[in-house]
Amino acid sequence: MGASLPGTALPGAGAVSAPATTQSAAAAEPTVVFWTGFDAAEGYDVAKPLRGQQGWQGEGSGGNGLVTDFFEGWGQQAFIGYAPPRRRTIS
Repeated sequence: MGASLPGTALPGAGAVSAPATTQSAAAAEPTVVFWTGFDAAEGYDVAKPLRGQQGWQGEGSGGNGLVTDFFEGWGQQAFIGYAPPRRRTIS
């Protein structure tokens, strides 16, 4: 199923291009495999690291956690990798 695009003005040419068509490709609908809002009602606590909450796992010392309204009006959000891992010293 092709789709026609409306004519487009060509800058400086004072003309309109002919409508173009696009080839149809069956696009797969996205499938959500996991969804969370990181909200307190879902059991998330902003006072604790994300690792260890609701099955979230991690290794090393890189920063992770939860914040409230980092994106205003969107409630709690999680972050991973905020701080680099601590350096190991070899003695």
